[in-house]
Amino acid sequence: MNEQHWQVAEAIARALQQQKTDVNELKKLVSYLRWWQNRQLEDGVHHLGSHLVEYLDNLVISGETRSQQTQGYYQTLKKVCQDNLEMFATDTAIEILGWAARLAVYYKLDPQPNEPICEDENITNRGMKTSKPAAFERAKRPQ
Repeated sequence: MNEQHWQVAEAIARALQQQKTDVNELKKLVSYLRWWQNRQLEDGVHHLGSHLVEYLDNLVISGETRSQQTQGYYQTLKKVCQDNLEMFATDTAIEILGWAARLAVYYKLDPQPNEPICEDENITNRGMKTSKPAAFERAKRPQ
């Protein structure tokens, strides 16, 4: 992933964390999209755009809800996907969402937006210039 992809993944993760969206709903979406992508590749279709919007619309309108909050989670997912993913190819969009799910878990555990997360004290979560592997190394350290 390039720097722009990391920034989008981080923006999605932050939005989900700020809206208190259940990251499991994003993980389910990523799993579904991977399944859909494999199925479409067999048929020669490669673009996610309109399918993702239609799928998220259907989830918001008539998706299976396990709690009263689930509809809100679906609406948040729809908004962050529409705001951030329309310009990306299918493979890239799914990869970004996968990393956003991982980052959302990290941000839930450590939500401090200005805390340095790598060796360079000038680079913070809010600056979105962070090397993500450094962030994950920090998250893996025993506390």
